[in-house]
Amino acid sequence: MIVIDKRQYEVQKFVNRKETSSYYTDEDGMKVVAMLLEKLNLKDGLTLMDPFMGAGVTISGVSKFVKPKKVIGIEINEEPYKLAQSIGKEKPKKNKTVIYQYNGTLNHLYSVNIHEITGFVDRNWLSLFKYDEAKKLSQFLEEWLKQGVLRYLKKGEIITGIQMYGPEFFFIPNKYWKIIKEDEKMVTISNGENNLEISKKYLIKCLRKPEYYNKTVYIDDPKFYILSIGDEPQGDLKKYIAWGLGQKIHALSFGEQWYKHVWKQIKTRNPYGHVFLHNKIDLDRHEILANYSNTPLCASKDFFIIKTNNPLIAMWYNSVVMKDFLKIFGRKISHSWIELLKEDYMQIPVPSDDVNMQMFMSYINKWEL
Repeated sequence: MIVIDKRQYEVQKFVNRKETSSYYTDEDGMKVVAMLLEKLNLKDGLTLMDPFMGAGVTISGVSKFVKPKKVIGIEINEEPYKLAQSIGKEKPKKNKTVIYQYNGTLNHLYSVNIHEITGFVDRNWLSLFKYDEAKKLSQFLEEWLKQGVLRYLKKGEIITGIQMYGPEFFFIPNKYWKIIKEDEKMVTISNGENNLEISKKYLIKCLRKPEYYNKTVYIDDPKFYILSIGDEPQGDLKKYIAWGLGQKIHALSFGEQWYKHVWKQIKTRNPYGHVFLHNKIDLDRHEILANYSNTPLCASKDFFIIKTNNPLIAMWYNSVVMKDFLKIFGRKISHSWIELLKEDYMQIPVPSDDVNMQMFMSYINKWEL
């Protein structure tokens, strides 16, 4: 029988599982693990490691079958970590952890005392595989945080872009319609058969996908509008909405006024800013990791938007320092691709608002040397 403290499941309610990509082992899953361990008949004295510990459900669940000499648990969320620590019966031992890399066979890299790890290194256990580089970069960033050159983003300073359940409808131009004429008040679009005039009071300039802005950091025109419809559509806009109904886009699930769902997001979230961070990055190919606009713009969900008007933040994310940082600490989803969540960006320092260009470039140059 597996005995799990009920608090280890209840604590999950206090975690933003979407932001931290947290998934918890359920009781049925633990039963499967227990059946396997019972058959293996493992000897005592092993090292037990759970790199995604949560509240320690797995570690607690296997305690009947494994009597380890050392237990290592790694967890990003504070509440589950503290609970697992309090439930654990043994005090952690300060032995060194052996680091291995797998490339067909297990190769011993080195050993590191994880209890002595400080700074950025302890936020991502994958950085242990590049420990020397991680430690050097961590110390570099922390020194400049102390000196006030860098700071952390504040809550509400960074937001996710607009979620669209039908971008080929809400973005203009799109796969079906192109802009053929534009003036101060109207935009004329065509699908090859029909021309429609859409009032600019329903159109907001908006960034669509990061790959459209990979040639330059500065954006003076995102080349796309987004439809923000807050009242009863008339004229050609009504015809365009009728066309959208025929496309069977996912936004139709919002009911009769489905076409207002982007407008509602803009009204409640105010998703405008000056720095636009790409949420998925190929470190082998992408030179530009962030874009900047002096004029406030909105963006799709493929971006995180920083509201602060500081071009040094965009320069920072496109610098050698940041690319090295992401190679070590980034959330890898393939050999060269990494994905960043809002929580990740909250933990990456950015240039302080009172730092001038000369000081900033001096800081960058020190790392490059």
